Amino acid sequence: GGGISTSACVGVGQSTPIDVILSGNQATNGTYIITDSDLNILSIPAGGPPFDFENAGTGDCNIYFMAFEGTITGLEVGSSIQGLDGCFDLSNAVTVNRFTATGGTITSTSGGMICANGSNMVDVSVTGNVGISRFIITDVNGNIIGLPAMSPFDLSQLNVGSCIIYNLGYSGSIAGLALGSNINSIQGDCFGLSNEITVSKMNIEGGVLS
Repeated sequence: GGGISTSACVGVGQSTPIDVILSGNQATNGTYIITDSDLNILSIPAGGPPFDFENAGTGDCNIYFMAFEGTITGLEVGSSIQGLDGCFDLSNAVTVNRFTATGGTITSTSGGMICANGSNMVDVSVTGNVGISRFIITDVNGNIIGLPAMSPFDLSQLNVGSCIIYNLGYSGSIAGLALGSNINSIQGDCFGLSNEITVSKMNIEGGVLS
């Protein structure tokens, strides 16, 4: 039969199981085979599905089932399935597109403190981000209080206290990215947060001399 395709978000710190259902196979022996897009064997799983691609990196791979009798030569990681020899038959392929998203790493030269009666601008740089990026500012409880489009940020409206800055990288749909929501409630197809930068806003008073 023809091939089918699916996708998996990988590299975001959680399991990404891909399940396949086998039917119509007939042979004494059988095994699953996972190849790259050039049909080179990446893995010969000892067990059946679901298969977890969390640590596999990005790119395309193919899942096959091979029914066989006797001995098959060439069935080893690194070989091509086009070089298999013996009495066997391969199923159609399920192609898995492995993609990722990450917030990367954020740094700031503005320091971790601003003065209420001074400059309220904070400059943040992002490196290593993948996907659509969005800055998020939360209070110490994780409630979203700012969604600036770009850096530097003007924190003049921030009350005295601390806030936390993140960068979110995402691909596909995203939900919960709204003022008043909690950052832990964000959900989506594929997303990852950067490290955090905490900024404290201090109210400095010189006092009164008499």
